[in-house]
Amino acid sequence: MISLQWSKIRSGLSTWFIGVFSILIISAAIISELFQASPIDDRLSSLYLNPIDSKLFSNINSLLFKNKFGQFLFERELINDSHTNYSQWRLHSPRELPAKNNVLHSLFKALGQIKVKKIHQYEPINISSFSLDNPLVNLELNTPNETIKIHFGLINPIDNSAYMSIVGRKTIYQIESLKFPLESFDLTSFVESKIFHIPIEQITKVSVFKQKRNSATLELIKKGAIWTDDKAREISTERVKDFLTELTKIRSQIILDRQNDKVKEQITSEKENPIYTVEVEMGKISKKYVITNPIKSISDYKIESKKNILIFSSEEKHPYVVKRDILKFFEIKPKDLRGPSIKKIFY
Repeated sequence: MISLQWSKIRSGLSTWFIGVFSILIISAAIISELFQASPIDDRLSSLYLNPIDSKLFSNINSLLFKNKFGQFLFERELINDSHTNYSQWRLHSPRELPAKNNVLHSLFKALGQIKVKKIHQYEPINISSFSLDNPLVNLELNTPNETIKIHFGLINPIDNSAYMSIVGRKTIYQIESLKFPLESFDLTSFVESKIFHIPIEQITKVSVFKQKRNSATLELIKKGAIWTDDKAREISTERVKDFLTELTKIRSQIILDRQNDKVKEQITSEKENPIYTVEVEMGKISKKYVITNPIKSISDYKIESKKNILIFSSEEKHPYVVKRDILKFFEIKPKDLRGPSIKKIFY
């Protein structure tokens, strides 16, 4: 009798505990629903696997980039004729400077390959929780037909994810973090320090003139797949490639984009008496570079006297400052391109 009663008591207690446990689970689910908006139905996630159409990037003509370091406006310039067809990017704000094409191309490639991990409702609690009300990075992509504005918010290093939204779409995308930290990009990340930033495969002719002479000390002419000198003598394609590779590697440590009247007068005087002039042709498009003798120190800039030269580009408003050691590179003659590697000659 006692055993039967104890069995009933245990059965009742079990039922009571199961009931209490069920209530707690239901309550937790309700609380979770109230305080954290749930992701959109998984059946809809396939619609958002590629939130940005990769075809968009070939038509972008301007980009506005904003983060904690400032706002940067870029514009794309198309360069094409019957022989040449490529584009280059320029920074127009906060300063007028050449931009790194490879950085912007990498950015567009990354945007076109975004991988969505989860989709969330575009609701106030999520907007605030994922820092999309105060984004780390804002992008505005402009094409002739549309403008797309993208916000990047919270970055979660634990699961390597980030949150983004696109203006006009009531969706928050939880994505895999991009491979480079857009939130830490500053002016130096975008400015191109290479002076001869030209695609090597587009170059069809290079001429180097010393001082103000009319005849070139070096002339390289591309005819089909063959390179020749000014006397139509064939030159090693490998050696020419070495030369062009080293040419396009030349960098500047300073761009003189801020000039008072005294600085303007000095650099104008230096430009009038160059030691070298370099002309680079890409089909019918020609670029000219004027290279000065070692310059005196320039006020307002930490430039040692006679330790540096200036290089002026026909497509840039401001000259580049380069170490004087680079002058020996332009002493090369056609015969040097028939011998050892360019690097062995000068470096």
